Amino acid sequence: MGLFSFLKRKKNSQLQPLIAKPPVPFFEEVFEVERAIFNSDPLVQSKNSTDHSDSSSASTGADPSADFIADHDIKVLIVTLMVGLQEFLTRMVEVPTHHHKGMRGVGRYLEDGATLPVAYTQWNQSPIQGLAAKMILKGRSRTILFGPALAMVRNIAPYGKDFDELIESAHEKGNIVYLLAVDGLAYAVFEVSHRIQEVIAP
Repeated sequence: MGLFSFLKRKKNSQLQPLIAKPPVPFFEEVFEVERAIFNSDPLVQSKNSTDHSDSSSASTGADPSADFIADHDIKVLIVTLMVGLQEFLTRMVEVPTHHHKGMRGVGRYLEDGATLPVAYTQWNQSPIQGLAAKMILKGRSRTILFGPALAMVRNIAPYGKDFDELIESAHEKGNIVYLLAVDGLAYAVFEVSHRIQEVIAP
């Protein structure tokens, strides 16, 4: 009787449908540019305008200074720095830092298929300070810096009111701010948000 009951229970259990376990959720970090300002001519705009929302120096009514850098060239500088960053991350054993991921988010934001990198030398990085390299721009070797605003502020000249407002607003929202500087002058600022989102399996 005991053996019969055991075989019956085993048969019934085999007939019961298997309950599929819910998939384990997978999450990823997303770094996204929320706002960006380009300032093609920091010296001219700081002298001739209190509103720097338009990056064209022509809007100020002043002739471009020797430090004028077109928006496209500003993007080229950052895209070039991203080439060095990607090579560095490919070699590193540790997990990329928060700032590494944030700067890559800016690089993805600027990728348009038409902005190509240029030659660079002396590329280096710091998890806190950001990225640095030497590049030839307008016939001169320039020092290019790109990193967190809080770390960069000691290494660059004062910037315009529009940059200040973006940085203050972004920090109030808990976002990250990155600055691009050329020879100590700030040419671009990026507000980057950070969130965790679930990846839906196909």
